Amino acid sequence: MFAQLKTSATQFFASITNLKAVTPTIPQKSGEKLFIPTFESVSSVIFWVMWAVFLAFYGLAVKSSEIYSFNQACFLFADYFVNNVLIVLFNIGYLHLSKNQLKQQPYAEVAKRFLTYSLVLTPIASLLANVVVMLLFNNLIEPVTLLIYSVFNMVVGVLFFGLLLFYFASQDKKIAEQYAIYQQDLLEQNERLKARITPHFFFNMLNTVQYLVEQDPIQAQNMLRSVLSLYRACFNGEYEIAFQDEIDICKYYLNIENYRFQDKLLVSWQLPEEDLLYDMTIMSLTLQLVLEKMIVFIVEMTISVTYIDVIVDWQDDWVEIQVRTSILQELSNKTKENIANNLTFNHQTQVLKNAYGEESSIDYHYDGADFVVDIQYPLKDIAV
Repeated sequence: MFAQLKTSATQFFASITNLKAVTPTIPQKSGEKLFIPTFESVSSVIFWVMWAVFLAFYGLAVKSSEIYSFNQACFLFADYFVNNVLIVLFNIGYLHLSKNQLKQQPYAEVAKRFLTYSLVLTPIASLLANVVVMLLFNNLIEPVTLLIYSVFNMVVGVLFFGLLLFYFASQDKKIAEQYAIYQQDLLEQNERLKARITPHFFFNMLNTVQYLVEQDPIQAQNMLRSVLSLYRACFNGEYEIAFQDEIDICKYYLNIENYRFQDKLLVSWQLPEEDLLYDMTIMSLTLQLVLEKMIVFIVEMTISVTYIDVIVDWQDDWVEIQVRTSILQELSNKTKENIANNLTFNHQTQVLKNAYGEESSIDYHYDGADFVVDIQYPLKDIAV
């Protein structure tokens, strides 16, 4: 059952750049409404049997001071065990037979019906269990004791099943909240996809391809290869990738933009040694999206040459990436205002935190000459 809950939760993940998970449809989501293990699987049956055994031993522990013989212990254990089995069988059996109908009801109605039936079914199960035990052990139980025991089981049973119902209902609420969060993430990623099919990128790319087809077919072929490689990286479903692969994605993107900006955009890379580079990992498109925002917010706002330096360092299980972008002094105030009002890395930061821990971060600042984006996250060197 808990594996099913985990599966339901992971299915809420959906992404433009990660196609491993599928967003559930409304019928699929509502179909998992009754979060209580019934008798639909062997694991559920084993769960309830083990629960009955646990309560039987617990009952023996409570009554240990009143037990004077092995036969008495066996009788009490059988009494408790049969009581628990029949109480579970009656109550969870009701849920199992009625689950299709209950799934169509709101939780308040499910709780009302379940607890009402428990008030009736629990004492019946308790009485039947005591009759079975008396027949098996030929040990009569006084009617008053039997009545008290049945009332006690009814109260405890209703409280237990009520708490169980509340717990699993709370799980549904949590998953519903996660569903809303992941849907919001999906919308944000859809917005990023839209950004690639707006005039900022897609139409400029098409215009460039059209020009190159007419003027330089070989260059047009090279650009189309870069376009295909970039979009394949966006849709290939990979999440955490080798750092070298992320660099290749960035270079595909920069190759496309270089056809538009020509000598206006110059990018330099300061990377670790090749052996270290192949051991590093990063979340797919993290660095590429940072470069993309640098181009949108800075390069497109100037007519002069813009230098972007990408500096990557990995020491003491800590990755530090700096993306430094030059800003002309006369444009710095306008650029800083635009950046402050519109630039965010919230989604990329959350992706890093989810993968590498809360210490991960993406921050940016202006040092008077360059606009600097700092990407940091812990990463152990498994090769050591």
